[in-house]
Parts: sequence; structure tokens; C-alpha cells
Amino acid sequence: MLHIFRFKLTSKIFLSFILIILLPSSISMLISYRLIRNTIKYETSLRLNDGILGFDQEIQFTERKCQHIARELATDHDIARMFLLGDFQSLEEKLVQTRSLVDVDILEIEDTAGKVVLRGHNPELSGDLKLEQHIVQEGLKGRSTVSYEKGKSGIAIRAVSPITSEGHTIGLIMAGSLFSDKFVNRMKLLTGMENGIYRDRHKIIATYTGYDLIDDRTLNELKNDEIVTSDRVRINGEVYHLVLKPMFLADGAYWGSLAMAISQKEGILYLGYSRNILFLTISIGIAVAVIIFVLLGRNINHSLKKIVYGINNINLNDFTTRISLSGKDEFSRIAESVNRMVKKLRRYSARIQSLQDEMVRSAKLTTVGQLAAGIAHEIRNPLSAIRMMVQVLQRRCERDTDRREIHIILNEIERINKLVKDLLEYSKPSPMNFSKQNMNDLIKNIMGIFTYNLQHQHIEVEERLGDDVPYVTVDPEKISLVLINLIMNAIQAMPQGGMLTIGTERGEKQTLSIAVTDTGVGIPKEDLKNVFEPFFTTKKEGTGLGLPLVKMIVERHGGKVRVMSADGFTRVHILLPLESSPVLPIV
Repeated sequence: MLHIFRFKLTSKIFLSFILIILLPSSISMLISYRLIRNTIKYETSLRLNDGILGFDQEIQFTERKCQHIARELATDHDIARMFLLGDFQSLEEKLVQTRSLVDVDILEIEDTAGKVVLRGHNPELSGDLKLEQHIVQEGLKGRSTVSYEKGKSGIAIRAVSPITSEGHTIGLIMAGSLFSDKFVNRMKLLTGMENGIYRDRHKIIATYTGYDLIDDRTLNELKNDEIVTSDRVRINGEVYHLVLKPMFLADGAYWGSLAMAISQKEGILYLGYSRNILFLTISIGIAVAVIIFVLLGRNINHSLKKIVYGINNINLNDFTTRISLSGKDEFSRIAESVNRMVKKLRRYSARIQSLQDEMVRSAKLTTVGQLAAGIAHEIRNPLSAIRMMVQVLQRRCERDTDRREIHIILNEIERINKLVKDLLEYSKPSPMNFSKQNMNDLIKNIMGIFTYNLQHQHIEVEERLGDDVPYVTVDPEKISLVLINLIMNAIQAMPQGGMLTIGTERGEKQTLSIAVTDTGVGIPKEDLKNVFEPFFTTKKEGTGLGLPLVKMIVERHGGKVRVMSADGFTRVHILLPLESSPVLPIV
């Protein structure tokens, strides 16, 4: 069995394919066969039940029809009058004429002794007594009733109604419909099924031969008012499905049963036909599938060879290998995946080279940063002394021209001081002091600092501060420095005025979002990738430390910063966690 796993891939696929086709097909065929068989059985049962109910309704309709005819004739005053006068010739003509107009087999008149006076269906025959019939006895008592009785014409549905005169019964009208060949053949025509009528356990009339006697078990079930079905009854020399429905008299006594039968031959033929169709369909499907597989096998083998050849040609010094496969199948996807992998290797190789160059550059920047930090310490003390002396001179100057010039000197000293402060913060970050802060309040305080600058440069401000912004754990001094740098950058980007928008909102996954947007000149696309590089600037008076310092502070809070820009638009988006923890800076 284990030798199967040593076959070629195409052979394994072929064997798997055959098993996958054969096993479900066999199961599907068995399930379909059983479903068809059960459906035929169910449909047959449904037809039989509908047929037997229709048969029963026809019997009830016939009963009502006979009752109606007997009642109508019994209440006809002309018939009562002719009967009393003994005008039997006129009475005979009346009965014969009436019978020709209504669909009944029996139409007769009995006197109070139970003797047949006239028969509309057989005028020549009369004079026989029917007093022994229960239905005649009931009629002479003045009751209209219906029953199944045997007479000279045979067993029939018979209805009687008394003819009365001055409150006394003077005779009976009997109307009936025979259980005849005509009756059962009409039911066969209506239902398309064999049918019959049984008296007690004996068959009295039917459209079929056989099954003349009902067995004891079935008879007991019928007497218990149960509909009995059987799947294997021998009728007309074949096996039939049969259903029996009991018939009861008005007093509740069991009289007999109605039968409906369908041959199993039609169902067996249809089942065999369906089985052959299923087998043929599955066989054709398997044959077509095998042919298709053989044709596809060549393509599979060809694709595998090209993939293996392409992979073997990949080496560390050459990432230009590409596997070309047409189509959109799995092998094409594998080829595309290999091509993407080679492309990524080529990109990673270039990235590694770039990182090596970056390491050399970073080492140089580190040295420069350390040197700059040392210079900054040396500059800071004399710069403070210079600012103090200039402030003294400013107080002593009396002319406005001198004061303006000294004010310019102080501004430049402040700019140098800020540069020194940024340089010290970037080269040697100070410790973080976290506390819970309302970011909206921090932003409002910082915006107040720049009120004069914003008005002086005709810059409109739109604050979109979210109402549901939660408190955030930050170093307020460091975050203030971030906001100052971003707002100053925005102001410097709009020398001719514009719109400054600053907004806050609750972010996803327990974060706070801050966005600063200006309508300034924007950052060139080629420079976007360098905006966080230290000492990189596109402004004549810039230091190149603003955004790198922003990035470092935000990352020390465990957050992220992103810059988006286009012509006439720049947005800096900051995402801070609500609960920050100190993160060591990377310079």
C-alpha cells in the first residue's frame, strides 16, 4: 500500500481523481436510487389516498342524491293523490319519466305492507315484498333514511322517504344506485386506478380480478375505522399497491369497504429506467473526466518542469530569474508566488545594501550629534549672557529705531536658543514625566501662544476638538513641544495666509488621534521620505530638527506619526495610546 506514495505526482493525482470521482458517484447513485424509490412510493401512497377519498366522496354524493330524489318525490302532492286514488297508470308514467331525467338505477313505490307497487326502472316487475329490509321498516315508521341493501337488482345505495297524507304514512318512495360494473368503471375512468367494493370481507364488485376475500387481521383493522394499505397484493396477475377504507351504516355498524389499487409495474419500470439513466450519466461523466484529466496531465507536467527549472536558476547574485506561465490555474499562482519571492529577495537585497550604507551614515550622524551637543552646551551659557546684556541695552535706548533693531537681535537670540534646546533634546533626551492630561486643553493653551503670529499672517484657525476625547497619559512638556513644532511649521508654510486646522478624536484600540493640517505650499513628493531625517529641511531658515524631534517624542510615548502632503496641503497625523509607558529613544 505504501508503494502508492512513491508514484509520480501525476499518477497520484490520477489515482486520487479516480477515487474522488468513483466514491462520491457511487454514493450519489445509491442515494439518488433510494430517493427515487421513496418518491415513487410516496407518490403512489398519495395517489391511492386521494383516490380512496374521491371514491368515498362519490359514495356520499350518491347517497345525498338518492335521498334528495326520494324526498322530492315523496313530497310531490300529485304522486300522493294518484297513489290514494289508485291511478297506477299515471303513477307509473310519472316514475318512468322521472327516472329518465335523474341518474338513478332504482326508483320504486312500496305500500304500507312493504309490497312493491310500481318500479320506474322495471315497470313489468312488481308485487314482491320488502318488509324484511331494514330501510323499508324505517321508512314505514315515517323516517327518511339511506342504507346499503340487497334487492332484486343487486346491492345498492338505497334511500327511502315516506309518502304521507293528512299526517299518515300511505307508502314509500325508494331511490337507489347500484354497486354495478358501470359504477366502478366510472370510478376507474375518473381516478385512473383499479377499484372495488367489499361487503364485510367478500368482494361484491370490482374492476380487477383476484383478492376476493379480506383476511381476518385486515378486517379487524377496518372494523376499528382504520384505513388499511398493502404493498404486495396480487391483482390481475400482478403485484399492486392497495388501500381499503371502511364503510359504516347510519347506526355505526360496519358494512364493508372501498378499495383502490395501483400496479407496481409502472413504478418498477420507472425505477429501473431511472437507475439506468443514473448509471449511464455517471459512466459518461467518469469517461469524460478521465479524458479531460489525460489532456490536463500534459499541461500539469509541463508546468511543473518550468517551475522546477526556474527555481533551480535562482542564485544569490542574480535575482532576475522569472517563470512565465500563462493561465490562471494553481501552477500559474505558484509561478507568480516564486516571481514575487524573487522580486522581494531583489528588494531585500537592495534594502540590505541601503541599510549598510545607512549604518555608515548613522555612525557619522551620531558623531556629529555628540559634537553638536557639546557645542550646544558651550553656546548656551554665553548666549544667555548676551541676551541679558541686549535686554539691558534695550531698556536704555530711547529711539524707536534702536529699540526695533534690538528687538530683532533678541528674536534671533531666541531662535538660536530654540535651536540649541532642540539640539540638546534630540541628542540627549530628558526623562519623561507622565501624567493624565486633557489633550483639548493642552491644544487650546498652545494655540493661545500663537495668537499674534496667526493674526499677523492672516491665518484662519479651525479647531475640531472632539467632545468625547478621553484623558491621555503623556508628558505634557514634551507633547507641548510637539504641538509647538507642528504649529510653527504650519505658520511658516503659509506666509501669505491660509487655513490651519487642528483636530482630536477617539481612535481605534484605545488610542487618541491628533491631526494638524495647513493649506501652505506643501512638501515635494520626493522629499516626503526624508522629512524625519535629522538636519533635513526645505526651508532657508530651517534647522531640520523639528519633525525628527516630533517623531522621537511621539515614539517615546509609544505612538506613531505620519505626514501626508500635496500641492497646497500638508497634514501631520499623530496616534497616541491612551496609556503611555516610557520607550527608549533611538537617535
